[in-house]
Amino acid sequence: MTPEIKHRIGQIRRGEMPEGYNRVRDSIIPSDWKQYCLGELGENKNGLNFHREDKGIKIRILGVGDFGNLSVLRDLNALSEISMRFMPDDELLLKNGDIVFVRSNGSKELVGRNLLVYPQNEKVSFSGFCIRFRLSSDKITTAEYINLLLDNGVLKQKLQSENQGSNISNLNQSIIDNLQISIPCKGEQQKIVAILTTQDKVIELKEKRLAEKQRQKKYLVQQLLAGKKRLPGFAFEVEKTNIKAISTYSVSTISQTMLESYEGKQLYPVFNANSIAGYVDFYENECPYISIIKDGAGIGRVRLCEAKSSTIGTMGCIHARKGISIIFLYYLLEQVDFNKYSNGSTIPHLYYKDYSCEKVRIPDIKEQAAIAEVLSTADREIELLQQDIEQEKQKKKALMQLLLTGIVRVKT
Repeated sequence: MTPEIKHRIGQIRRGEMPEGYNRVRDSIIPSDWKQYCLGELGENKNGLNFHREDKGIKIRILGVGDFGNLSVLRDLNALSEISMRFMPDDELLLKNGDIVFVRSNGSKELVGRNLLVYPQNEKVSFSGFCIRFRLSSDKITTAEYINLLLDNGVLKQKLQSENQGSNISNLNQSIIDNLQISIPCKGEQQKIVAILTTQDKVIELKEKRLAEKQRQKKYLVQQLLAGKKRLPGFAFEVEKTNIKAISTYSVSTISQTMLESYEGKQLYPVFNANSIAGYVDFYENECPYISIIKDGAGIGRVRLCEAKSSTIGTMGCIHARKGISIIFLYYLLEQVDFNKYSNGSTIPHLYYKDYSCEKVRIPDIKEQAAIAEVLSTADREIELLQQDIEQEKQKKKALMQLLLTGIVRVKT
């Protein structure tokens, strides 16, 4: 970042007006940019209400569940099909460059999500929980620019802050129409879209590499742990046994209440299902071990935990017996289908006495260590790639903040 840009950012943060910029309502924008309400640039349409039991013409339907973490949707094969007695009107069929919003949902976080769609020549409609925006003004070169603006946090927060309703959050056409956006000339729009699209392609390429790495690791796990593939130098007989024969089990005595009221020195970590819940001045596990969710959502999810640590009492702890690699045991447990051992209808429970009878194949300790090293290496490669992708996403986020606000200008 150049000193000039840093100086400009500092001025804007201090509420000062940089040269060549104007204050328009609550924003400071380049003096040659124009402000419009979104309703001046296009028109909206609420989605289609339908009945699943209808028979007749089949078309694909875009619903709230299809948004996921996407910003652009080009592959429509995953969309559900519905049957209609009549083909919907053209205004209810999506076209290339349409932007679809989540209009109504029980989760306020989802309301206002936007998705740029490219159905090509396929007949695709959108559900009644959505609103479609279609660009109609020549002041914008492409709907991609508006979609990027909507992705840029500030507008999304504005949409979400204006939700209506208590149990179900709602977005209406009026809120979308009155959204104010600042836009540069068409040439600068095109350059901004090109820069951010290039960054998207970098992210997409690395995500494809990540998916391939994950596929390769899954194949290795299936082959090595089932004994279908042996590492070079190992050809000894593999022992067939069960989880109970190679592990022991314990449950922590530490409760969340105890942790919250703990006043001793905070030296050793206490893990919950997702992260470190807190610290205490003692530990329940001397050696590395495996935590497992035994109650509620996510039962059976395992995690390799460091030595000299503990877990919350809602977690179980699995320890390796002598002659068993804890890392090998972790990868072994990752492959177990714990759902078949679930008990309880309202709140599912998992009992060691049930799943410890699961049959497994155990090579000698040297081969265990070798397999563990191969799979750990694969995990490290995946983790590094995930970190790289996150950095690229943060880079795009920073570029959006600079380019879409006019803090950084691009030459046309």
